[in-house]
Amino acid sequence: MDINIMDFIVQECLWLIPVLMVIGYVLKQIPNFPDWCIPIGLYIIGLGLGYAFIGKSSIGLLQGLLCATAAIGFHQGIKQNIKKYI
Repeated sequence: MDINIMDFIVQECLWLIPVLMVIGYVLKQIPNFPDWCIPIGLYIIGLGLGYAFIGKSSIGLLQGLLCATAAIGFHQGIKQNIKKYI
């Protein structure tokens, strides 16, 4: 059974994925900021941005969570493939 998260994200919030990736990069550059807090921070920021820009309902919150999950997954996919092939 294949589940593709991109099937559940609406077109209007695809911009949120690269924004969250940049925010994750900025959080990574902060000295003494624990790495384990980055995904939690991205989920919280994704919830807020989804709620504010997509819709002030549970749909906006869900879209924010899905976009944060996609951003984290995309980053980890790139990171793991670079480590594997280099």
